[in-house]
Amino acid sequence: MPKRALVLSGGGARGAFQIGMLKGLVATIPDLDFDIIHGVSAGAVNAAFLAQAPLGAAQFAQQVAALERFWTEKIVGNDAVYKERLGGEVAALVAADSLYDTAPMRALLTQAVDVNKIRNSGRDFEVGAVSLLSGAYIEVRVDPAGSEPQDHFITRVMASAALPPVFPPQWTDGDFLVDGGMRNITPLGSAINRGAEEIFALLTSRVVKEDGELPSNSIEAMGADQWRNNALGTKVKMMDVFGRSYSILMDEVYLEDIKRTQKLNVYARAIEQLLPATAAARRGDPALDGVLKALEGLSKRRLRLHVIGPDSFFDPGGERGKKDLAINFNADLIRNAIAAGERVGRDRSTWLWTPEDDDRELAKAASGR
Repeated sequence: MPKRALVLSGGGARGAFQIGMLKGLVATIPDLDFDIIHGVSAGAVNAAFLAQAPLGAAQFAQQVAALERFWTEKIVGNDAVYKERLGGEVAALVAADSLYDTAPMRALLTQAVDVNKIRNSGRDFEVGAVSLLSGAYIEVRVDPAGSEPQDHFITRVMASAALPPVFPPQWTDGDFLVDGGMRNITPLGSAINRGAEEIFALLTSRVVKEDGELPSNSIEAMGADQWRNNALGTKVKMMDVFGRSYSILMDEVYLEDIKRTQKLNVYARAIEQLLPATAAARRGDPALDGVLKALEGLSKRRLRLHVIGPDSFFDPGGERGKKDLAINFNADLIRNAIAAGERVGRDRSTWLWTPEDDDRELAKAASGR
C-alpha cells in the first residue's frame, strides 16, 4: 500500500466541510487510512484530533466519527471558539493584540486532544505556523521520543490557527507564532517532503472548475453597492477591508499551491514515460546519462493526488461576497457543511483533481493542445 497522506487546509468554521468529506471517503474507500496527517489553521485542529487514532482503517474511521461529535456537540456557536474583548472592536485594536480572545478554543482543545496519543499513534503528524519574528513557515511536529508538555503542544496548535488580527498570536519557544495559512494554506509540500506517495488534500472553500481546469479565481464576487460609503462614511469598516483583502490573498495562495503540485506531477509522469525510450541512447553518451539520472530523481516524486473541495458555499443565504465567512461558527451551518462535504466525499465525479487528470493533462500536452 502506498504511503498515504491527508492534507487539511485552513478555513475557520469551514473546517466542518472536511469532516463531511472524510465521512464520505471512509464510507466508500475500503481500508482508508493515512500514515501522514498534516494541516494548517482549522485544518491543524482537525489534524491534531485525527492524529490521535492508532494506525488502522477502523481506528481512523472511529476517530472521524468522534471528530464529527466534537464539532456538532462542542462547537455550538462563536462563544465556544472565541469571545469578544471588553470594550469591543475599538478597544481591542487600541489595547490588545487581537480582536477576539481564543480562551474557549484552548479549553476545548485541551480536553479533546492528547499529545501523548499523537506521539504513540504511529502517524506522521505536522501542523504549520508562521513566525512573526523571522517570517518563516514553522513546521510543528511531535517528537516520538520526547515528553512535550500538553499545554506547550496546545499552544503550538493554537498558533497554527491564530489568524491576525482576529485571533491572538501565540508566544512559544521564544517566538510569536501566527496562522500557518499566511504562507502555506494547503501544506502539500510538507507531505511530499515526508515521503507521501498518495495525497488526499481537503479544501474548505468553494471552488468550481472551468472547462475541466481549476479557475484562476474562486472567490465570490461582490458589488460596488456593498462598498460605496453612505453620507456618513460608515458603510465600509476597516475589518471589512481586511477580511476581503485576506480572502483574496488566501484564494491566490490556495489555488497556486495546488496548481504547482499538479504541474510537477504531470512533469514527473512525462519523465517516467521518457526514461525507457532513452535507455539505449544514454549508454553511449555520459552527458545524456547524467541528465537522465537527474530526471529520474524527479520522476520518483510522482504521486497520486486527490483534491477535494466543497461545491457549495458555507452560508448560501449570507450576504453576497460573504457566503464563505470563516469566523461564523453557527451550529446549523456546521451541520449543513458536514452534510454537504459528505455528499462530495462520496461522489468522485465532483472532485477537483484525481490521478486520472494527470494522464489527461499529459495527453493534452502531447497533442499540443
